[in-house]
Order: sequence, then C-alpha cells, then structure tokens
Amino acid sequence: MSNFLFNKPLFFEEVQLQKIDYYHWGECTVKRFDQIHAEINGNKWFKLKYNLQEAVRREASCLVTFGGAYSNHLHAFAALSAYHNLPCIAIVRGERPLVLSSTLRFLEERGVALFFISRSEYADKESEEMKMWIYEKWPGAYLIPEGGSNYLGLNGAMEMVSSGDGFYNHWLVCSGTGTTAAALLIQAPEYVKVHVFGAIKGKASVENDIRTRLRWFFHDEEAVEDCMQKCVIYDDKYFGGFGKQQPELIEFMKNLNSDMQLPTDVVYTAKMFFQMKQIKKPNAGSVLIFHTGGLQGNPEFIFD
Repeated sequence: MSNFLFNKPLFFEEVQLQKIDYYHWGECTVKRFDQIHAEINGNKWFKLKYNLQEAVRREASCLVTFGGAYSNHLHAFAALSAYHNLPCIAIVRGERPLVLSSTLRFLEERGVALFFISRSEYADKESEEMKMWIYEKWPGAYLIPEGGSNYLGLNGAMEMVSSGDGFYNHWLVCSGTGTTAAALLIQAPEYVKVHVFGAIKGKASVENDIRTRLRWFFHDEEAVEDCMQKCVIYDDKYFGGFGKQQPELIEFMKNLNSDMQLPTDVVYTAKMFFQMKQIKKPNAGSVLIFHTGGLQGNPEFIFD
C-alpha cells in the first residue's frame, strides 16, 4: 500500500466552509465534508483511515466489514479498495435481492465480494460467535465493524475538528453509531455545546451509544460525564426512525438544495436540518454544522 494513503490530508487541502442564513438560527457555517472527494467523503474516510493502517501493519489477508444495501460505509470501503491490494468482503444485511441497489452494484464493480446473511444473523454482528465464524471462514482477515465504529475509527473522526472550529460556540452533527459525535465531544472546548441529531428514535439509545464510545477513549467515568455535559441530544421524532422517509422530507431536501445550494442525505443530514427548523435556537453564539456526507445513498429521484 502506498504511504500517501495515510498522509493527512489525503484527498483535499482543506474542507470548504459554506455560510448560510438558516431561518431563526441566523448565519450558520457548514463544514462541507461531503465535498472532499467524489466517492470517499463525509466522515467515512476518517473512520476507515487508521483501521486500514492497522490491517496493513498486521499483514491481514483480507478486509471484512458489515453494512446494509445503501450503506455509506460500504460505499467508502469499496472506493478505498483501489488504494490497496487486499481482497475485500462485505457482509450485507438481508437476503440477496433480485436487483442490487446502486450501492451494492458499486461494490461489485470495485471487486468487493458480497456475502449476504439473514437479518437475525446480522443482529449478532458484534458477538464473539460472529467474529469466530468470520476468522474461520476468512483466516487472517482484518475485521472492520459497521460504520468503522471502534477505537481506531474514533481517533480518525477526531481529525474532523480543526483549530478554527473553536471559534464557534455550537457544533451540530448527525449520529448513527455515535462515533463521530463522541469524537467531536472529545475535541470540543468546554464552552462549546455539541448538538447531536440521532438518526434513530429514542434519546436514551443515542446517549448510550455516545457514552460507550467515549469509554473507549477515556476508561474513566468522570471524564465521560464531563464530555456529556457538553452534549445536547435530539432523536428522530418526525420521520419514524432510522432510514425512514416521507414525502415531506423529500420535498424539504429539494427546497434546501434549490434555495441554499445545500444537498443533504435522506438518512442523516436532511433530518438534522429539518429538525433545526422546529426547535428554538440555543443561546447566543456562532454555529458550525458538520456535514457528514452520505449523498450516494439518496434515491436517484431526489436531485434529478
């Protein structure tokens, strides 16, 4: 593997900042991680970076990871396969469909082997039994968890924060596994509030995921609590939970793109911007929004 793969930055000189006047929030700055690369963008490169480095260090025989049919993680995983010679295997949730999604077609085009398992089996993806099965089936494999959500992924996501971000009092970010949110909380100065918009229903689940990942870094409950004091959590109470969408959301995405030249994804960022309209702006202060990408997973008709 070429050494340049791990140099920072890899695909970009700097992240573009877009100023928008967003309803009652006033002027906000959007950190456009969705623009850093055509195929490997958002927070995905950061969470995969050190996992790939570790796989090379261990001289792994192949890379194995998990994801759904429209997974942004799998898409980035496949795109990065061009930068190394390791065979890549994607364990996909559910039975193989008659027609593959555009994401899964992209994986096959990049030479990633697809291995489908039932949803009940997939639910046990983090179990020791699943890990043993993987290592027996693919000896010498390096296993990357879904979403790149492990200690190495957390450390990579911390690099999404730069020195200038401390100018802002409020940081906003979406959350799936909680890894990126935890990374921002670790990096945020004490005066910053990190507003986390979960992609699932239930604030308790979002909070639990974030706390779990903070413990990977700190191993100290007092430090975890200090971080959580900076955290404000919202869940998806408008559209029914993870991956759920309604015509109102699609129309909102189209208008946001047309009015502000700001494309969003249907699972994460669109719901965050929608919910921002519904809640009262926090106390005075400047606002920085981390755009985590994921546009590849949108249905084709959204921005046609």
